[in-house]
Amino acid sequence: MKNVVKAFSCLFFSIVSVTVAAQDGQPQWWNGFYVGGSYGMARIDSGAHMHVGVDDTYVVGPESDLDVPFKAGVTSPSVDYYSGEQKPSSIDLFAGYQFMQAMGGDIGVEMRVATSVPQTILHFADVSFSGAGLYGTYMTQGPVYFKGLLGIGQSTFDLDGGEYVSLNASATGISYGIALGQKIWGGAIEVMYMIYPDISLDVDERNFNDFSYDITGGGSCPSERPVAGYPVNCDATFELNQKLKFRTLTVGYVYSF
Repeated sequence: MKNVVKAFSCLFFSIVSVTVAAQDGQPQWWNGFYVGGSYGMARIDSGAHMHVGVDDTYVVGPESDLDVPFKAGVTSPSVDYYSGEQKPSSIDLFAGYQFMQAMGGDIGVEMRVATSVPQTILHFADVSFSGAGLYGTYMTQGPVYFKGLLGIGQSTFDLDGGEYVSLNASATGISYGIALGQKIWGGAIEVMYMIYPDISLDVDERNFNDFSYDITGGGSCPSERPVAGYPVNCDATFELNQKLKFRTLTVGYVYSF
Protein backbone atom coordinates (compact mmCIF):
# COMPACT_ATOMS: atom_id res chain seq x y z
CA MET A 1 0.00 0.00 0.00
CA LYS A 2 2.85 2.42 0.80
CA ASN A 3 4.32 1.78 -2.66
CA VAL A 4 0.96 2.53 -4.30
CA VAL A 5 0.68 5.87 -2.48
CA LYS A 6 4.28 6.74 -3.40
CA ALA A 7 3.65 5.92 -7.05
CA PHE A 8 0.51 8.08 -7.14
CA SER A 9 2.39 10.91 -5.44
CA CYS A 10 5.26 10.79 -7.94
CA LEU A 11 2.80 10.85 -10.85
CA PHE A 12 0.90 13.73 -9.28
CA PHE A 13 3.93 15.95 -8.73
CA SER A 14 5.24 15.17 -12.23
CA ILE A 15 1.96 16.41 -13.71
CA VAL A 16 2.07 19.48 -11.48
CA SER A 17 5.58 20.44 -12.58
CA VAL A 18 4.76 20.06 -16.29
CA THR A 19 1.43 21.88 -16.24
CA VAL A 20 2.65 24.74 -14.04
CA ALA A 21 5.40 25.44 -16.53
CA ALA A 22 2.81 25.69 -19.29
CA GLN A 23 0.48 28.10 -17.46
CA ASP A 24 0.43 31.82 -18.17
CA GLY A 25 0.06 32.74 -14.49
CA GLN A 26 -3.50 34.04 -14.76
CA PRO A 27 -5.93 33.15 -11.90
CA GLN A 28 -8.25 30.24 -12.57
CA TRP A 29 -11.52 30.16 -10.63
CA TRP A 30 -13.45 26.99 -10.10
CA ASN A 31 -17.04 27.65 -9.09
CA GLY A 32 -19.99 25.25 -9.06
CA PHE A 33 -20.61 21.60 -8.28
CA TYR A 34 -17.96 18.89 -8.19
CA VAL A 35 -17.74 15.20 -7.28
CA GLY A 36 -14.79 12.91 -6.77
CA GLY A 37 -13.30 9.76 -5.39
CA SER A 38 -9.91 8.74 -4.08
CA TYR A 39 -7.98 5.71 -2.94
CA GLY A 40 -5.08 5.36 -0.54
CA MET A 41 -4.14 4.40 2.97
CA ALA A 42 -5.91 4.70 6.30
CA ARG A 43 -4.23 4.79 9.67
CA ILE A 44 -6.16 3.24 12.55
CA ASP A 45 -4.71 3.63 16.02
CA SER A 46 -6.57 0.96 18.01
CA GLY A 47 -3.94 -0.14 20.50
CA ALA A 48 -5.17 -3.74 20.31
CA HIS A 49 -3.57 -5.99 22.92
CA MET A 50 -4.38 -9.61 23.72
CA HIS A 51 -3.13 -11.50 26.76
CA VAL A 52 -3.34 -15.29 26.60
CA GLY A 53 -2.93 -17.17 29.88
CA VAL A 54 -1.50 -20.67 29.49
CA ASP A 55 -0.28 -23.18 32.08
CA ASP A 56 0.54 -26.88 32.25
CA THR A 57 -0.72 -27.39 28.68
CA TYR A 58 0.39 -28.03 25.15
CA VAL A 59 0.31 -24.60 23.52
CA VAL A 60 0.89 -23.32 20.00
CA GLY A 61 1.08 -19.55 19.44
CA PRO A 62 -0.64 -17.81 16.50
CA GLU A 63 2.53 -16.16 15.20
CA SER A 64 4.96 -18.02 12.94
CA ASP A 65 7.84 -17.51 15.35
CA LEU A 66 5.85 -19.20 18.12
CA ASP A 67 4.81 -22.35 16.28
CA VAL A 68 6.92 -24.67 18.43
CA PRO A 69 4.71 -26.17 21.14
CA PHE A 70 5.51 -25.95 24.82
CA LYS A 71 5.88 -29.37 26.41
CA ALA A 72 2.93 -30.79 28.29
CA GLY A 73 3.23 -30.92 32.03
CA VAL A 74 5.59 -27.94 32.15
CA THR A 75 4.27 -24.61 33.35
CA SER A 76 4.24 -22.25 30.35
CA PRO A 77 4.44 -18.46 30.52
CA SER A 78 1.59 -16.19 29.58
CA VAL A 79 1.78 -14.68 26.12
CA ASP A 80 0.98 -11.11 24.98
CA TYR A 81 0.21 -10.07 21.41
CA TYR A 82 0.01 -6.50 20.13
CA SER A 83 -1.43 -4.87 17.04
CA GLY A 84 -1.51 -1.23 18.05
CA GLU A 85 -1.69 0.39 14.61
CA GLN A 86 -3.31 -0.79 11.38
CA LYS A 87 -2.80 0.65 7.90
CA PRO A 88 -5.48 -0.79 5.61
CA SER A 89 -6.60 0.58 2.25
CA SER A 90 -9.08 3.45 2.28
CA ILE A 91 -11.72 4.59 -0.21
CA ASP A 92 -13.12 8.15 -0.13
CA LEU A 93 -16.10 9.63 -1.98
CA PHE A 94 -17.02 13.30 -1.87
CA ALA A 95 -19.14 16.01 -3.44
CA GLY A 96 -19.15 19.77 -3.00
CA TYR A 97 -20.24 23.17 -4.19
CA GLN A 98 -18.19 26.37 -4.38
CA PHE A 99 -20.47 29.38 -4.29
CA MET A 100 -18.38 32.51 -3.77
CA GLN A 101 -14.97 34.10 -4.16
CA ALA A 102 -13.36 35.73 -1.13
CA MET A 103 -9.94 36.31 0.37
CA GLY A 104 -8.21 35.34 -2.87
CA GLY A 105 -9.88 31.95 -3.17
CA ASP A 106 -13.11 29.98 -3.49
CA ILE A 107 -15.44 29.36 -0.54
CA GLY A 108 -17.68 26.31 -0.53
CA VAL A 109 -19.13 23.31 1.22
CA GLU A 110 -18.21 19.64 0.86
CA MET A 111 -19.59 16.31 2.04
CA ARG A 112 -17.18 13.35 2.42
CA VAL A 113 -17.53 9.65 3.17
CA ALA A 114 -14.51 7.44 3.86
CA THR A 115 -14.18 3.78 4.73
CA SER A 116 -11.26 1.47 5.37
CA VAL A 117 -11.04 -2.08 4.06
CA PRO A 118 -11.53 -4.55 6.97
CA GLN A 119 -8.23 -5.87 8.30
CA THR A 120 -7.67 -8.98 10.41
CA ILE A 121 -5.56 -8.54 13.52
CA LEU A 122 -4.20 -11.15 15.92
CA HIS A 123 -5.44 -13.87 13.54
CA PHE A 124 -9.07 -13.69 14.61
CA ALA A 125 -10.54 -10.18 14.83
CA ASP A 126 -11.54 -7.90 11.93
CA VAL A 127 -11.29 -4.15 12.44
CA SER A 128 -12.57 -1.36 10.20
CA PHE A 129 -13.21 2.36 10.46
CA SER A 130 -15.46 4.71 8.54
CA GLY A 131 -15.94 8.45 8.59
CA ALA A 132 -18.32 11.03 7.17
CA GLY A 133 -18.61 14.77 7.50
CA LEU A 134 -19.91 18.09 6.24
CA TYR A 135 -17.27 20.78 5.79
CA GLY A 136 -16.72 24.37 4.90
CA THR A 137 -13.92 24.68 2.36
CA TYR A 138 -11.44 27.29 1.22
CA MET A 139 -9.47 26.73 -2.00
CA THR A 140 -6.76 28.98 -3.38
CA GLN A 141 -6.86 30.22 -6.97
CA GLY A 142 -4.74 28.99 -9.84
CA PRO A 143 -4.05 25.71 -11.63
CA VAL A 144 -2.24 24.33 -8.59
CA TYR A 145 -4.21 24.85 -5.41
CA PHE A 146 -4.40 24.15 -1.71
CA LYS A 147 -7.74 23.33 -0.13
CA GLY A 148 -8.57 23.37 3.55
CA LEU A 149 -11.62 21.71 5.14
CA LEU A 150 -13.13 22.29 8.58
CA GLY A 151 -16.44 20.89 9.76
CA ILE A 152 -18.39 18.33 11.73
CA GLY A 153 -17.69 14.66 11.19
CA GLN A 154 -18.66 11.27 12.53
CA SER A 155 -16.34 8.28 13.01
CA THR A 156 -17.49 4.68 13.37
CA PHE A 157 -15.31 1.79 14.54
CA ASP A 158 -16.18 -1.90 14.08
CA LEU A 159 -14.47 -4.81 15.81
CA ASP A 160 -15.64 -8.33 14.95
CA GLY A 161 -13.85 -11.09 16.82
CA GLY A 162 -16.68 -13.44 17.48
CA GLU A 163 -19.27 -13.70 20.20
CA TYR A 164 -17.16 -12.35 23.05
CA VAL A 165 -14.95 -9.79 21.29
CA SER A 166 -17.07 -7.39 19.28
CA LEU A 167 -17.68 -3.65 19.37
CA ASN A 168 -19.41 -0.97 17.36
CA ALA A 169 -18.65 2.56 18.55
CA SER A 170 -19.02 6.01 17.05
CA ALA A 171 -18.37 9.65 17.87
CA THR A 172 -19.23 13.05 16.42
CA GLY A 173 -16.94 16.06 16.60
CA ILE A 174 -14.60 18.41 14.78
CA SER A 175 -13.07 17.03 11.61
CA TYR A 176 -10.61 18.67 9.25
CA GLY A 177 -8.25 18.09 6.36
CA ILE A 178 -5.98 19.60 3.76
CA ALA A 179 -5.50 18.88 0.06
CA LEU A 180 -3.06 19.73 -2.71
CA GLY A 181 -4.54 19.68 -6.20
CA GLN A 182 -3.75 20.20 -9.87
CA LYS A 183 -6.56 21.30 -12.21
CA ILE A 184 -6.47 19.17 -15.32
CA TRP A 185 -8.74 17.21 -17.71
CA GLY A 186 -11.88 19.16 -16.82
CA GLY A 187 -11.35 18.59 -13.12
CA ALA A 188 -8.38 18.03 -10.85
CA ILE A 189 -6.03 15.44 -9.42
CA GLU A 190 -5.99 15.79 -5.65
CA VAL A 191 -3.93 14.47 -2.74
CA MET A 192 -5.98 14.62 0.48
CA TYR A 193 -5.16 14.09 4.15
CA MET A 194 -8.17 13.85 6.48
CA ILE A 195 -8.52 13.64 10.26
CA TYR A 196 -11.81 12.30 11.61
CA PRO A 197 -13.09 12.58 15.21
CA ASP A 198 -11.47 10.35 17.82
CA ILE A 199 -13.69 7.81 19.54
CA SER A 200 -13.37 7.66 23.34
CA LEU A 201 -14.12 4.34 25.03
CA ASP A 202 -14.93 3.72 28.66
CA VAL A 203 -13.37 0.85 30.60
CA ASP A 204 -16.20 -1.60 29.91
CA GLU A 205 -16.19 -0.89 26.17
CA ARG A 206 -12.48 -1.34 25.59
CA ASN A 207 -11.80 -4.38 27.78
CA PHE A 208 -12.94 -7.91 26.98
CA ASN A 209 -12.16 -10.26 29.84
CA ASP A 210 -12.11 -14.04 30.23
CA PHE A 211 -13.10 -15.08 26.74
CA SER A 212 -11.94 -18.24 24.98
CA TYR A 213 -9.50 -18.11 22.07
CA ASP A 214 -8.20 -20.93 19.90
CA ILE A 215 -4.53 -20.03 19.68
CA THR A 216 -3.88 -22.91 17.28
CA GLY A 217 -6.43 -21.98 14.65
CA GLY A 218 -7.59 -18.41 15.26
CA GLY A 219 -11.09 -17.90 16.64
CA SER A 220 -13.14 -18.62 19.73
CA CYS A 221 -13.03 -22.11 21.21
CA PRO A 222 -14.03 -24.08 24.30
CA SER A 223 -11.91 -23.47 27.39
CA GLU A 224 -10.13 -26.75 26.68
CA ARG A 225 -9.69 -28.32 23.26
CA PRO A 226 -7.61 -31.41 22.43
CA VAL A 227 -4.52 -30.73 20.33
CA ALA A 228 -2.18 -33.62 19.60
CA GLY A 229 -3.55 -35.37 22.65
CA TYR A 230 -3.17 -32.41 24.99
CA PRO A 231 -5.66 -29.74 26.09
CA VAL A 232 -5.26 -26.11 25.10
CA ASN A 233 -5.93 -23.45 27.71
CA CYS A 234 -7.20 -20.53 25.64
CA ASP A 235 -8.45 -18.19 28.34
CA ALA A 236 -7.63 -14.67 27.18
CA THR A 237 -8.25 -10.96 27.65
CA PHE A 238 -8.40 -8.30 24.93
CA GLU A 239 -8.19 -4.52 25.22
CA LEU A 240 -8.21 -1.40 23.04
CA ASN A 241 -6.93 2.15 23.47
CA GLN A 242 -9.00 4.62 25.43
CA LYS A 243 -9.08 6.73 22.23
CA LEU A 244 -9.44 5.26 18.75
CA LYS A 245 -8.04 7.40 15.93
CA PHE A 246 -8.79 7.41 12.19
CA ARG A 247 -6.75 9.23 9.52
CA THR A 248 -6.66 8.86 5.73
CA LEU A 249 -4.15 9.79 3.01
CA THR A 250 -5.57 9.36 -0.47
CA VAL A 251 -5.03 10.34 -4.11
CA GLY A 252 -7.95 10.78 -6.47
CA TYR A 253 -9.76 12.71 -9.18
CA VAL A 254 -12.26 15.54 -8.87
CA TYR A 255 -14.72 16.23 -11.69
CA SER A 256 -16.11 19.77 -11.96
CA PHE A 257 -19.50 20.40 -13.58
